Amino acid sequence: MNCLDKCIVGIITLAGFVLGLNGAVVNAAPIEIRLAHSVAADTLKGRAVNLLAKRVAQSLDGKVVIKVFSKGELYTEKNVLQALRNGRLEMAVPSLAKFVRWTPEFQVFSLPYMFKSRAVLHQVIDGEIGAKILQKLERDKMMGLAVWDNGFKHFTNNTKEIKNPKDMEDLVFRIMLSRVLEAQFKAVGAVPMIIPFNRVKAALKNGEVDGQESTWSSFYSSGSADLQKYITETNHGYLGYLLVTNRQFWLNLPTDIRTELEAIIKEVTLWARQQSLELNQQYRQKLLDDKRVHITELSQEQLAVFKKAFEPVRLDYINFIGRDIYDGVEALNNSN
Repeated sequence: MNCLDKCIVGIITLAGFVLGLNGAVVNAAPIEIRLAHSVAADTLKGRAVNLLAKRVAQSLDGKVVIKVFSKGELYTEKNVLQALRNGRLEMAVPSLAKFVRWTPEFQVFSLPYMFKSRAVLHQVIDGEIGAKILQKLERDKMMGLAVWDNGFKHFTNNTKEIKNPKDMEDLVFRIMLSRVLEAQFKAVGAVPMIIPFNRVKAALKNGEVDGQESTWSSFYSSGSADLQKYITETNHGYLGYLLVTNRQFWLNLPTDIRTELEAIIKEVTLWARQQSLELNQQYRQKLLDDKRVHITELSQEQLAVFKKAFEPVRLDYINFIGRDIYDGVEALNNSN
């Protein structure tokens, strides 16, 4: 074989090697994202998760696949974040209160009457304050991607109509694990009882607790409307979820993939917020129409009494969430 022939063979061999590499890229397995949450697929959170998975499948053309595990089938509320931090899971959507263990500043979202309006809440989440709080998760191997609304909560119970904070004295209310919520109920003489989400319905049914706090959509979709007689429209506290990922996994994604995912997440977040607003309005109207539950609508004067009763709770937590964060939220409240 002369020199020319050897060169041709070398070129062909190299071309085959390159084609092989290209073929490997083309045929590479998709990036798999396991996303776990604790509720049913037909809830507000479940719908948002499923929309995210669908949009990723459509836009990324098989390069990324989101595998959804609902109703705690892969990890429970108790251990889902530990699994995420350890790299056994890529994404989760717990309530914001679940992150207080690592980042106390998240307690600002649980404080009663902390946000003047939904608009102020979103300014906090989408602005410098929200970015500052989310950034603190990175030291614990997590990265917050988006906050999805459930809505603002109201007090429900099975004992009596609540028109005044004094009406809550000695009533037992279910809460999730949260020092803020514990302090909130104790401030008005009520008894908080920590009960996991999957046991709430049973606790209401067997009288273990008198009531709970819930958004209109959660109250209706969970079946609580069949188990509670009274609901007082207070809009006292926010319930939201954080779409969170393992930090190392996220940073190791190809830049173009990560950019596309960020755009899709933003789109789904806007949808989730609007869906939350519409669903809460729809379920409120359904409850008014079917009259299964007595709904107490408070005057501005009555609401002012509730706000004053919970003011000590907000002031007690300034040091936990940080004076800068507290004052930043108050500044937004005063300017809107």
